[in-house]
Amino acid sequence: TATDGVGNLATSAATMTVVDTTLPVFDTELVALSLEATSPLGAVISYVVPTATDLGLPVPVVCAPASGGTFPIGGTPVTCTATDGVGNLATSAATMTVVDTTLPVFDTELVALSLEATSPLGAVISYAVPTATDLGPPVPVVCAPASGGTFPIGGTPVTCTATDGVGNLATSAATMTVVDTTL
Repeated sequence: TATDGVGNLATSAATMTVVDTTLPVFDTELVALSLEATSPLGAVISYVVPTATDLGLPVPVVCAPASGGTFPIGGTPVTCTATDGVGNLATSAATMTVVDTTLPVFDTELVALSLEATSPLGAVISYAVPTATDLGPPVPVVCAPASGGTFPIGGTPVTCTATDGVGNLATSAATMTVVDTTL
């Protein structure tokens, strides 16, 4: 307002606008973790949610997927977002990795057998194929040579292999023996 000596008055007006274009700042960053699988579904990963401030005041941080959930085998990206009161947002990201280096475990082992030859070719040997599990569930077991085949006279090594879904394998082995003591 401007006023002259006789009381005449003039005004000038304007709107002053304060804008906030400042992004929140992460005080700590999300840290990548790597854990061993505890089940076929993966592993529970609990990570530290980072903190953030905006113009000196704390702002909420939301992360997805959330800490404390089950992460599948492999790498899972996690993004944490800090948003201030006017919608400015900043992100912090890391990959949480679940590895499976655990070998399958044989619940039963391959048992060596010894049989008398039934022909000049040897004998048919039928053996119990062992069973195996990986982090709980059963896994397929393949044996070579297969049970129920004709084994020659002498010792024949048999190897059974259990392989899990990510290629970890364990073996169980025994020698099947065919003897010829017939006079």
